[in-house]
Amino acid sequence: WEVVPADCIDRDAMDEHYNANTALWNKVFAFLKDNDLPSLAVGEYEISGKDAYAIVSEYFPKDSSECRFETHRKYIDLQYVINGEEMIGIADTAGMSLSIPYTDDIQFYGTSSNRAEYETATPDKFFVFFPKDAHRPSLTTGKNQIGPIKKIVVKVLF
Repeated sequence: WEVVPADCIDRDAMDEHYNANTALWNKVFAFLKDNDLPSLAVGEYEISGKDAYAIVSEYFPKDSSECRFETHRKYIDLQYVINGEEMIGIADTAGMSLSIPYTDDIQFYGTSSNRAEYETATPDKFFVFFPKDAHRPSLTTGKNQIGPIKKIVVKVLF
């Protein structure tokens, strides 16, 4: 797979999890490489049972007032924008207030953080978010979007 990791990825956490779960991560990257991602239909795809699966979605990016930070406990998110672009924020949860408690492997925080970093997600890079990484995907870049964004989120068991 020729896509590079985003600068904000915790490389130490990625290396540690990859080395402990090499076969699983190899299946994930093989799925991303071997499939024609732009032609995948919206829906869920099994990669390795419940240990890794992909969710393809299409949507228009949202205004910052509509996007909260989120974290997961059970799964790592690998997020890749197949077409279009969006902003993604990443922050440490320290000092953030929980707005929606944990359920179905997601919990939500507020819409802002003083310590957040933002990066534009495009088809040339992917993002990986671990349980400690509060992330805020789906934000508009402020540019006119000609169509919906197509995105794949691969859930990898933590």
